[in-house]
Amino acid sequence: MTFRAVPGHCHPSVRGTGADDGPSVDYARLWVTEHGDEASAVVVLDRDQITELRDTLTRWLDSRDPVR
Repeated sequence: MTFRAVPGHCHPSVRGTGADDGPSVDYARLWVTEHGDEASAVVVLDRDQITELRDTLTRWLDSRDPVR
């Protein structure tokens, strides 16, 4: 699994202009690959989705009976 912020050079105001950096982009990419498998999925998440994912994972980790 890989989690990375979307870099500033992907911001619409500088995309395709050759600029190395632009304003911060309030999105992140999450790559998930199955162990020993070529299959993978990539999702782009906004700040609200990242917060919801964090809270959901924290509840799951803190629970004695994980959510199914």
